[in-house]
Amino acid sequence: MIKNYRSIFDVVREETNIVTAARFYGMAVDRHGRALCPFHSDHHPSLSFKDNRFTCFACGARGSVIDLVMQIFHISPLEAAVKLQEDFNLKVEVRGQSHKANDVAAKGEADTRSVKQETNGTKSAQRRAKPTESLYSPLRMTAPTDSTEAVLAAALRDRLADMEAYYSRLHRELCENTEKYKPCNSLETVQDKYVEAVFQLPVVSYYLDILDSGTPSERVALYRAYKRKELIQYEKR
Repeated sequence: MIKNYRSIFDVVREETNIVTAARFYGMAVDRHGRALCPFHSDHHPSLSFKDNRFTCFACGARGSVIDLVMQIFHISPLEAAVKLQEDFNLKVEVRGQSHKANDVAAKGEADTRSVKQETNGTKSAQRRAKPTESLYSPLRMTAPTDSTEAVLAAALRDRLADMEAYYSRLHRELCENTEKYKPCNSLETVQDKYVEAVFQLPVVSYYLDILDSGTPSERVALYRAYKRKELIQYEKR
């Protein structure tokens, strides 16, 4: 029993382990806390769990366990919280009484406002990566068949090679920056270039993985995203 008042969102975020929830809803999470992202066509684990939150370094989806369930099942923040409450048998106590899901729904409007700021953080990712119809039916690539994309990939061979060369250079530079600008001790100010390198390095590695061994559909989709300036790009480095 939870003795002090906390909203259903507080209870769910604090009482639910996101990795446990992800596995409960069908995601295969490895021992390093990585999984295939269910929000885009992912063949190389790009979704990471850390500090009870998730981040996809490919499509940008991120958030708490509530955000994860929202995007998997296409439901509202309150519906996601209630689902987690029921599935994991959590109790929400308000003014000394334990409330089940139908009681909590009555105060949903106020509680939804309490997480409005958090859910806003996932909107840009949702625009870039449309949610799947279900956890088991990943988002399809733009083209209808991989054979069609194979023709496009062949036509774009030189441009894809240029992309790979560009991101290979960028990868080397980011690796160098993680060493060059790494703080020597906890009192030293962390430089922006170090933060940038640490954050962007896994993303660029993912791009290179796709360019090197991805399917034609993945390579063409990556090129299209590059042309739309949705990938990491720098005019001058």
